[in-house]
Amino acid sequence: MRRMWIENSGIEAQRDSNLLPVLLIAVSAVFLLHNFYLTLESLDPSNSRSDQDVVFASGNFPIPIISATPSSVIPWNGSVKILCRGTLESYLYQLEILENLTYKQVEKQLGFQEVAEFVINPMDTNTAGRYQCRYRRELHWSAPSEALELVVTGLYDKPFLSTNGGHVAMPGENISFQCSSAHMSFDRFSLSRPGGPTLSRHRDARLQVDFTLGPVNLSFSGVYTCYGWHSGRPYLWSAPSDALELVVTDTNHCMRLEHTLFRGVRRCRGESLGLWIYEGVSRIWLDIQ
Repeated sequence: MRRMWIENSGIEAQRDSNLLPVLLIAVSAVFLLHNFYLTLESLDPSNSRSDQDVVFASGNFPIPIISATPSSVIPWNGSVKILCRGTLESYLYQLEILENLTYKQVEKQLGFQEVAEFVINPMDTNTAGRYQCRYRRELHWSAPSEALELVVTGLYDKPFLSTNGGHVAMPGENISFQCSSAHMSFDRFSLSRPGGPTLSRHRDARLQVDFTLGPVNLSFSGVYTCYGWHSGRPYLWSAPSDALELVVTDTNHCMRLEHTLFRGVRRCRGESLGLWIYEGVSRIWLDIQ
């Protein structure tokens, strides 16, 4: 009898050791199903939650980075791609727009990726606004990104852009642009340059706004446009003004003027602004300060 009990005990021990891998697989399957259920639940629009309901990670998750390409200022009916950069371990991204002081879900993307792409097409009064994004990693959401403001242009007639300092400047100088509108009473104007920051100003009693840049350096060279808009609708702008090119150059460089009335004319910036007009060997200085 004792021998049989020892043999039976050995059989039971071997049976328990065979069940161990099965138990581990079962526990792993339950864990994966639980995560899958949470993911499906989060993708259900009826279960969308506000910022106050989102469970944030207790760890130090990197804050996502949001950006727009080709620009955050988009013509009416144009398209824009919003990029949300998270981590390689991020498996769910969410894009949100601010509506009535609360961020609402716009779109979600499922799949392990470091950067999620969201396409907004077309751009109109409903899709212009303030956006942010977040990602899900493990069982938690990250903190939201900084805000991205998408502006749609072309809702009003274009304003007029001018400068009283000429189109050529030396490093260290200040340049002033004027943006005005004779037909629309905008209370805000914005000056923009591709690859540069957008400057916004409040209009005073006049129908124009002055933008003073400087001291300028070579990086200020570029093509500038301005827009008019109303403070009550900050993401709906006018059509762009006609472009105005600014060239920042040193004292030894002269810009050639392409004009039908003057041939061989060069425009230089020294201590004063003017035009050298070459007619044969004679020179005439026209002071236009």
